[in-house]
Order: sequence, then C-alpha cells, then structure tokens
Amino acid sequence: MYAPDQGNACVGKQLTTMSHPLAMLLLTNEKSKKMNTKTIKHAMALALFSTCSYILQAQLTLSGSVISPEKTPIPFSVIGIKNTFLSTQSNSLGQFEFKNLKAGAYVLITKCVGYKVKIDSVEIKDNLSFEIVLNQDDKSLDEVVVSSTRVNNNLGFAYSDLSSE
Repeated sequence: MYAPDQGNACVGKQLTTMSHPLAMLLLTNEKSKKMNTKTIKHAMALALFSTCSYILQAQLTLSGSVISPEKTPIPFSVIGIKNTFLSTQSNSLGQFEFKNLKAGAYVLITKCVGYKVKIDSVEIKDNLSFEIVLNQDDKSLDEVVVSSTRVNNNLGFAYSDLSSE
C-alpha cells in the first residue's frame, strides 16, 4: 500500500496498485517529480495511441434477411461463419446481423428445419446487407397415427400402438 505524504494532493487516502493502475506514478519525493511527469506523458501517449488504433481498425457490420424463393421471410434460421465461433439466428422477420467484423472474405452457412443448407461466400470491404434465399427440402415425413386403448377402467395405464397407417 502507498500512503501519500503532506506534499501530495491525495493526503489521507490510501492507494494500491490493484485499485488504481496509475498509483505507481504518484511518487512523492522531490527527486522523482521529473520522472513522474515524464512517465505520465508516456502513459498518456500510449493510451491515446491505443485508442486511435482501435478506432481506426475497421469494425464492419454484415446484415441481411433470410427469405424463401417466394420472397417470404424465414424466421429463426441459423447463420454461421465458417471456421469461426460466430453464429446468429434470424428474428421473426428473417433478419440477422453480425457486428464488429474485420474486412475480408467469409463463408456463411445458413440452416433451417425444412430447408436445404445454403453456403454463401461474401467479401466484406464495407458494411454489407444482402438476402439469403433458402430452398425447401423435398424430404417429407409419412403420416404417423398414434392410438391407445385402455384395458381396464381401474388401471392407470393404457397400451399403445404405433403404425404408419
């Protein structure tokens, strides 16, 4: 812990390096005041450089909608970016969005129950919005009939019969 002396503006307060990252910069003896000013200037320059480089880095948005060939929205389909852990789900209007992407080429994989899987390649240089068209999967299930009969009214269970008739 660091307890400042009378020459410091923080008289009576205790600072720790854990609670304040610049606590080490608050040196109180006369010999280190020049070094303290220089260190603060370097720390401020580093913080400014880090902030500027983060701001200048491209943070792009990829958005769009998932629709059928008839132009109706397909809600709750899953859109993933291949070779990443990024995925999203379209909302009830079929719209989706990926934020904070870097410029580059991406492969999107779109899946939804009852539709064929769609793979799209996109090149992102600026914010991009596009439509993904999913075609219906022609696979259909046969009709299944479930029926049951009670053997005895006093028993709490019934026998069931499943068939495809």
